[in-house]
Amino acid sequence: MRDYEGLERHLLQKLTEEGLVIDENGSYRLSDDYRNEAVEKLKGLNMNHLKMVSDSFRKNGFISRSTLKETFVDILSEKQIRSLISKMEDVGLIQKEGAGKYTRYTKTPDFPSFV
Repeated sequence: MRDYEGLERHLLQKLTEEGLVIDENGSYRLSDDYRNEAVEKLKGLNMNHLKMVSDSFRKNGFISRSTLKETFVDILSEKQIRSLISKMEDVGLIQKEGAGKYTRYTKTPDFPSFV
């Protein structure tokens, strides 16, 4: 099954009108501009690390430095985890809630979905 199968026709038409997808004889693909924007946003982020962060979101509903320390034990240092959080926040993949030891992060709609 193709990714667009089962989508309502009016949604595909609206996405096409907005230039987000391109209709090529009944097959749809992301527009080059949209695809390049998404790739540029994720540049410098490790996809395996993002997948692990996504799994942590699925498990906890949020992430924090302490949840990521558990997720990345023996993989990333605390400094690397802080850097990862900072990068994800800077490009708009996560948003900060709270402060100090009560700081946690939630996904934004721009966070990539993983199967």
